[in-house]
Amino acid sequence: MERTNGRTDKGPVTLDIDLLSVGDLAGVIDGVSLPHEDILRRAFVLKPLAELLPRECHPVTGQRYAELWAHFHSGDQCLRPVDFSWRGSVISRAN
Repeated sequence: MERTNGRTDKGPVTLDIDLLSVGDLAGVIDGVSLPHEDILRRAFVLKPLAELLPRECHPVTGQRYAELWAHFHSGDQCLRPVDFSWRGSVISRAN
């Protein structure tokens, strides 16, 4: 999917797709670590999960994503809205 949308090994990253979790699977499955470790480390990963799936639970901690976000210490991880366009269509504006 990344390559289909123009991502190459050289140059800037134009698209980055990561599998975050699959149900309650945990561990390394087919070479992929599930759940993705960035869920608990990165504000830009956890906050959307908490907004979209607040009652869903992290497969390892058992805590709901909303609860994890409520107790998350973002430190220097600044979140800010950005304009988002896809294939020439504006999906959302930052303002």
